[in-house]
Order: sequence, then structure tokens, then C-alpha cells
Amino acid sequence: MRSSGTTHQNSYWGRQMVKILALLLTILGVCTAVPAAAQCPTPTTPVDAQTEMATLLTQDGTNFGQFAWDYFTYLNNSGVLGAPLPWESQRQTADVYLPNGAAPTAWTAPPATPAAVCAAAQTIGMNPALPFHNLDSILQVDGLVANDNPAALNPLAATPRPPTPLRYLIQQGQLAFTYIVNNGIYNKNGQQAVVQAGQPLNFTANSFELKTSWIWIGGDSTLSGNLAKQGFLVVNAYYQQFDSVGNPILQNGQPVYTVGWAALTGMHIILKPQGYPAWVWITFENVQNATYVPPGPQLPIDQATATLNTQYQKTLAGTVLANYQLMGVQTTFMQGSQPTLLANSTIETAFQPMSSCITCHGTASYSANNGYFNFATPDGHGGVVYPTGQLPSLAGYVMFDYVWSLRRAHWATNP
Repeated sequence: MRSSGTTHQNSYWGRQMVKILALLLTILGVCTAVPAAAQCPTPTTPVDAQTEMATLLTQDGTNFGQFAWDYFTYLNNSGVLGAPLPWESQRQTADVYLPNGAAPTAWTAPPATPAAVCAAAQTIGMNPALPFHNLDSILQVDGLVANDNPAALNPLAATPRPPTPLRYLIQQGQLAFTYIVNNGIYNKNGQQAVVQAGQPLNFTANSFELKTSWIWIGGDSTLSGNLAKQGFLVVNAYYQQFDSVGNPILQNGQPVYTVGWAALTGMHIILKPQGYPAWVWITFENVQNATYVPPGPQLPIDQATATLNTQYQKTLAGTVLANYQLMGVQTTFMQGSQPTLLANSTIETAFQPMSSCITCHGTASYSANNGYFNFATPDGHGGVVYPTGQLPSLAGYVMFDYVWSLRRAHWATNP
């Protein structure tokens, strides 16, 4: 189980150079030079995380709170200190829904980390043997941006920092990935064909997706180490730079990347259990999110979940996972006459009190004439509302089986 962000093994002068370069890269936030020797390890075959899911579902039955903690613990425990974690090898949607609509590489052959990212990582003292994650989005579901809290982070950092957007990563397990590839729905052309044929999607049982939220640390090794000490899981990360209209920024014809560490604030686990009527939503947060990422949780944790949190946190004492808490599990649209709600304060920051993961994802659908269903509707007062409870009318739309990540697809273009 990984409990810290980085380990440096340099000489005295090497360490001084690392600090100087780290400060420069923190200010500039870019990498453009690629030393000839710079490289990251060859990607390995991703972990088969859905087999462990099926085993735990059989073991835990419909006690989804217990399953949530068991699976969260599995996903974040490699069994070897400093080794990649099981969730880290699941396929990133940036590598599934490619900009040109091409087919993604095989599950057994994940794309390599860009050489420029590996080069920059070495200059700031990162561990290149660990995976790098493309945190390719700053937008929440509502299209808004959530910033971290510099007042809390600056005392932990080497240099002051302005409010910085949280970043997000969406990943898929093998079953979901395979279903998307086999049905040709990794681009909008394939999705349009499915819709024109009137064929609702039906993902394979035990398919799952992960959505994680992150404090962007950048190249500040001091902040990286201190957030690890504060109980955050810290990983290697990067993102590509784009201009204000979405075009990639190039230097000497090559993409420009920002490289650094990131600290895990939240994890959504979205799964389709075998034999269960709908998908299930599970969400975890770091216990200190209200300090570092305001406003913090706005929905209460029910007593049964709070009891489970205490039990598992006690068992996991001394590990980074003891600093995370289960916020809840959502399995149904309604509880009696009331809609069920579930939110992660770093993923649905602005609309937690009206957040229903199952209802929102239940509207995942596509119309050949109108495109994707718009689940945000005007409230008549200059704002928007999001669906809760039973699904709204989806007449004229073909259901996409709760999988909204399909919206990230692009139209296929000629080579």
C-alpha cells in the first residue's frame, strides 16, 4: 500500500538542483525538452479488477457498504509498498475516446506515457517507475470548476500558489472497455449507428468505471510530501495544455504538458453487479476535504455508514486509507416517497443537495436528431436543476445503460 508521494535518492548537489528545477517548473508548469535517455517503464497488462469485484460481491452479498470498503481497500492496495495500485492500471478514458475517433489500443497494450512527461518527471525528482495519470479535465458534471483552498495549502508548500482547479480522471475496467470496443461505440459514429438501429446498450455484468478527483500539486515536492503526511494518497500525474478554444498548444510541433504530483480527494466507484437490477454508486472522500477543498460535504453520512467507517478506519490505522471515508452507497432511485441522494463534495461540489448519481446516470442516452440527453434543465430563476428520483421522460432517446463517459467520444476522422 502506497502511503507517500515520493522518495529522493540524490547526492547533496543533486538535491539542490532538483529543488531549483522544481521551483522553476512549478512556476512555468510546462515541459518541452525531451532528453534522449528519458523514458518511463513499458506499460504492463492492466490488473483484472473485475474478478476481485465478483469475488467480493459474492462474499458480501447485498451489504454494499461492506463491499464498498472491501473493494476500495483492494483497489488501493498493491500488497507491495511503493508498487502500482490495482486502480492505476485501469484504462483511462482519454485513451479510449481518442480525438480522431480511432479504435483504442488493445487492453493488453495500454499506451505509453509521453516521453516529454517522463523527461520532466525526472527533472523534478519524481519516481518514473510508478504510473502516470492523465488528469485531463477540470470540469465537474455541471460544467463548473472547483478550486482548492490556497490558504490551507500554502503553509504546506514551498512557494505560494493561487487557487488551482481540481482535476479529474475517469477510468474503465476490462469488461466495460471490451464492451465499448466490441460494439464500436468509442466514437460518435458508432454511437449514432447504435441509436439509428434502436439498440439500447447493455454493458456486461460486473462492468465498472472509476472517477477520481485530485488536488493538483505540480512540481512542488514540499507540498507533495506534506500532503502525503496529512493523509492523502499522492500519485504521478500530468495533463496536456490546450488554448482557450480547445486547440492543443504546440512547441516545435510537439504537445506541451504540465507534469507533477496530485493528491486524491475523492473516488467514485460505479459498478453493474451480476444479477442486480441497476448500477450501484459508491463514493469515498478524504476526511480533510473540507479544509483543503471547500465547501466540504453537504449531505449527511447515515449512521450505518458512519459505523462502518469507524470499523474500517480502525483496521486500516497507520495506512493512507484510514484517512478516507465512505460517504454512501446508492442503489435505488427512491427511498419510500423520497428521492435518494448521493454526492462527493469534490466531484459534485456546487450541487450536492440535489445530486442523485443513479438518476443522473439513468438519463445517459442519445437521440439521432438531438444528440445526448440534457439532464440539466433551467429552474426559471437563472439556474439549473438536476434530476432526482424516478427518471424523466426519455422519449425519442436510446438508453446508454447509465454510462455517461460515452459523451467523451469524438467523431471519427479520416487518417
